[in-house]
Amino acid sequence: MADLFAQRVNGHAPAAVPAEVQVVMTDEALFADGDTPAWVTGHGPIPAQLAKRWLAMPETDVFLRRVFARPGDHQLVGMESRRRAFPASLRRMVVLRDDTCRTPYCDGRIQDIDHATPYRNGGPTSWQNASGLCAGCNQIKENTGWTHQTTPEHLSVITPTGHRYAKNTGPVLEGIPPDKQEPPEEEPRPKVRASTPCFAKTTQRTLTLRLAA
Repeated sequence: MADLFAQRVNGHAPAAVPAEVQVVMTDEALFADGDTPAWVTGHGPIPAQLAKRWLAMPETDVFLRRVFARPGDHQLVGMESRRRAFPASLRRMVVLRDDTCRTPYCDGRIQDIDHATPYRNGGPTSWQNASGLCAGCNQIKENTGWTHQTTPEHLSVITPTGHRYAKNTGPVLEGIPPDKQEPPEEEPRPKVRASTPCFAKTTQRTLTLRLAA
């Protein structure tokens, strides 16, 4: 009622209040003719065609983000990040993992959390694509011909001349022996007690039959 009163007094419609609605759809339902119902967070399922009409409304700003589900039971296992900057919690994890500059021939202090595959080339802002680098190595990496290939356990640096340098990620705590896989315990065998030989004593009897004449 207050909005309607203000509109009639001022002659101007009130500004729209932005609201965010999260809609989860399969790729087939969104881009093709799939009929799997969409899911509205906090509400429940809605028909796929209704969700597509919502997304097609001209006043709707649509932001797409891929989510990844495990085959079989469709449990959510990951979400695509469109942020360029690494979140604070992820930055701390990378610093704990790498300790010093991750470049194989450098042990300088970590100053930048870098995208191994550059963000401009589609590199995700993720644990798998993160490297802790000093400022100098981060700047050198941006020059033409330098390539970083990384996993959380390994980093390979390829120079413009084609030389490759590699470095493995060490454990977060040194000096802890690796877990040893103990062989499975065998079931105890039953103990066999030595027995005293037993001899059977046989008594032979003679049976005499007398036949009457």
